[in-house]
Amino acid sequence: MTLEVREGDRKAAFDAALNAYGPDSLYVPPLWSDFDRMFDPATNPFITEGHGRYALFSAHRDGRPVGRIAASIHDASNRKHGTRHGHSASSTASTMSRWPMRCCAPPSNGCRRVA
Repeated sequence: MTLEVREGDRKAAFDAALNAYGPDSLYVPPLWSDFDRMFDPATNPFITEGHGRYALFSAHRDGRPVGRIAASIHDASNRKHGTRHGHSASSTASTMSRWPMRCCAPPSNGCRRVA
């Protein structure tokens, strides 16, 4: 099974969580407009005001988005504190298709197994 990683595809990153959790889950996604505004480099103050930078990645299996992760570097904070830190967030992986589980949160936050 091969994964293709794409950078900057906001719609695919949004859809990855929906694909990972499936229609029967209790997962409630953010509003598309909020997600899009947060990850649009033209409207996000983190970028437009020069605080830092980020990259948004989506993983695709058979052309379908199945995972996402955002990586950021807060340049202003690093300068202020003399550090070189980066962060990652918004990770979702669609491994649940191989597990007989229903999740209301990412697997790292706990899932309950169903028969």
